[in-house]
Amino acid sequence: MTTEPAAAADVTALLPVAAGHTLITGPSGSGRSRAMEMLWDIEHADPTITTWVCDPTGIQDPAVAARHERYAAGHQASVELLAEARSLVEARAAAVSDRQDPFEPAEQSPLVSLSVDDAHLLLEDPQAMTSALWIASLGRSVRVVLRVASTGSGITAMRSERLVKQLTRRPPLALQRRTV
Repeated sequence: MTTEPAAAADVTALLPVAAGHTLITGPSGSGRSRAMEMLWDIEHADPTITTWVCDPTGIQDPAVAARHERYAAGHQASVELLAEARSLVEARAAAVSDRQDPFEPAEQSPLVSLSVDDAHLLLEDPQAMTSALWIASLGRSVRVVLRVASTGSGITAMRSERLVKQLTRRPPLALQRRTV
């Protein structure tokens, strides 16, 4: 496999798609959900990435739910899925610590891309915020990444500069395209 710089229009071939946490903000109707759908389409093409989605609005859309390995509709189910993701981060971090090797995703232990839509509705909950902060702080190193989508005013309402900093902190990354 060789790599070369990605062409601007070749979005579907960008690697790594879920290398880090993502914060998607914008007013209603700005395309936040569509942006997440496009990222999910890219991730679904890779067998080493699994997608988990929290939708605290509680709107159970069977078509959307069927596209993801895990889909939580409603506040409590979303809090529980965030807690499960936190437990996964803890387990993977302990395993990496024991082995002294970096965690590498594979089909048996894939990268987990956890998306929280309308995050401001969920992250007001202290338990959900604690799990999100834990994932944002340690998840990247064990390939559990957090994608948060909210209105700009919703992000402000969450009152968590620490979470926003973790979500927007990026390691140096060159966009590359896979050629086989």
